[in-house]
Amino acid sequence: MQSELKEISQFSPKISNEIALNKVTNPINQSQTSKITWLRNKSDLVALFEALWNLQIISYTKNKDELISQHFNWLDGEIESRKLKHLRKNIKSIDTNIGDEVKNIIDKLKDNHS
Repeated sequence: MQSELKEISQFSPKISNEIALNKVTNPINQSQTSKITWLRNKSDLVALFEALWNLQIISYTKNKDELISQHFNWLDGEIESRKLKHLRKNIKSIDTNIGDEVKNIIDKLKDNHS
C-alpha cells in the first residue's frame, strides 16, 4: 500500500509537467509553433518565393511579406515584414545577389512549369 501511494504521489507532478509541456508545444496553438530558419542569403529566400508566386506554384491572399515573416526567421533573428518588403523591391532590379543554388532551383522550376 505504501509503495502504491508513493507511485501515485510521483505520478501527479509528472502529469502536471506533461500537461504544461503540451500547452507550450501543442501544434494546434499557432502562436507557439516554431518558424523555419532560413540559413542562406536573405535575397535567396525572397527570389525563391517570387519565382514560386510568379509561376503560380503557390499563392497568397494579402501580403507576401507578412506571409513569409509569419513562417520564417533569418539566421540572425526575426524577419520584419517592412524590411522584407524593402528587400523584395530591391531584388527585382538586382539579380546578382541570388546564390547559384537558388538560381538553379528557380531555373528548374521555370523549365518544368513551361
